[in-house]
Amino acid sequence: MNLFALQPFLRSTPCVFLLVAGITLSERSAAQENTDSLRAVWNDTSRPDSTRFDALYQCAMTFTRSGSQDSLLFYSQRSTAFAEQKGLKQRMGKSLILEGKAYGRNGDLAKASGCCERSMAIFNGIGDKRNMAKALNNLANIRARQGDHAHAIEYFTQSLRIAEEFKDSSVIARTLGNIGVIYGMQGDHANALDFYQRRLVVANAIGDKQCAAEAYNNMGSEHLDQGKFQLALDEFTQNLKLAEEIGDRTTMLLAIQNIGAVQTNLGNTDLALEFLARSMKLAEEIGEPLHIAEGAILMGKIRFDQGDPPHARALAERALSIAREVGDAITLRDAAELLYKVRKAMGDQRGALAMHELYITMRDSVLSDENKQEVMSQRFQYDYDKKEALVSAEQEKKDAIAREELRRKNLQRNAFIGGFGLMLLLAGVFFVQRNRINKEKQRSEELLLNILPAEVAEELKAKGSAEAVQIDQ
Repeated sequence: MNLFALQPFLRSTPCVFLLVAGITLSERSAAQENTDSLRAVWNDTSRPDSTRFDALYQCAMTFTRSGSQDSLLFYSQRSTAFAEQKGLKQRMGKSLILEGKAYGRNGDLAKASGCCERSMAIFNGIGDKRNMAKALNNLANIRARQGDHAHAIEYFTQSLRIAEEFKDSSVIARTLGNIGVIYGMQGDHANALDFYQRRLVVANAIGDKQCAAEAYNNMGSEHLDQGKFQLALDEFTQNLKLAEEIGDRTTMLLAIQNIGAVQTNLGNTDLALEFLARSMKLAEEIGEPLHIAEGAILMGKIRFDQGDPPHARALAERALSIAREVGDAITLRDAAELLYKVRKAMGDQRGALAMHELYITMRDSVLSDENKQEVMSQRFQYDYDKKEALVSAEQEKKDAIAREELRRKNLQRNAFIGGFGLMLLLAGVFFVQRNRINKEKQRSEELLLNILPAEVAEELKAKGSAEAVQIDQ
């Protein structure tokens, strides 16, 4: 797709999004009916506790894509409390994962981390490894947002191993993508793209459009960082298309924001500002403070380049405030970098110095040698373990073939021995019977000779009969 063919499509996007908005209203109405139905089940105290919990949990799940993050937190907290009260341990662990996701989206990473750690303790206590993989995945995401890449990659790797053990393709796909994000943060584009492409293959194989959309978003981000803007634009456009198909507003938000970033790099500033403003509005609607901050930084950079430092400063300070509240190291770094440039341009040398120091601190935190070494160590260990597993599987296959060959040879040998033994037995029976017959024949001849003359006996033996003769004695 060339740039001239793509620009008309992007400039006609407002109409497209009006249509999407209509679809979203319809989806909200259907979601409201579904929520009301689930609440009815929850309020029916005659139903089993597990059924009531499941209804409340599904009610919370309806807000994970297109609803309010406050509603997600409210219903997940209620389902956690109910499961704890009724002693439903596994369900409590699942609800804590959802509650942690809600806290994370609201920017409270400390509480999000606490929820994930509690869920891990529950799953570990009851031996539920499948759900442990999901809890590890969520905890790793939180650690990555906090800039702790060493622990993030460790938890992602543990999650991936468990998911592969149980052949859980959904968790495998998402964990592969999350590991790719860590490599992308480290500037390791080759490994990042490798993991994203593996995620896309698995997602397409199981028909998971949401997971595939995120994979396109990840690949687009990598190509954007590499300056491959057209390729990035194609991938973000595919991301947006899939997100619209499934009504995933969070993924739509990312796609719109990233298309704005690409348009910035292509020099289409008016179009970029339009997309970024739309993404920030959507982020406010669904309660995604981190994406509000990211959008503000991107818009602030454009305003600064356009020679409007006061506007850029207001946007950067808003992003910095959100990043500090959320505790996101990456966003804090980027906001500090922009504010350093803006304040310096406005003659605020003291403020510029403070922002420069903050930028250096956060940059070093994210890209520390310790983090890089740990990430690569985990990658090498994982690759080594995978190779060892393949070698072990191949050896087991060879051993199985050898065992089968030995069994077949033993079977042939035993069949030969058994057949030979049977032949010996039959031969023995034959010789015994023949000896008996010979003995009986000999006795018969002796009897004939005892009662008949020899010439008559010989005639009987030769002809089977004898002519009557006169015997003197």
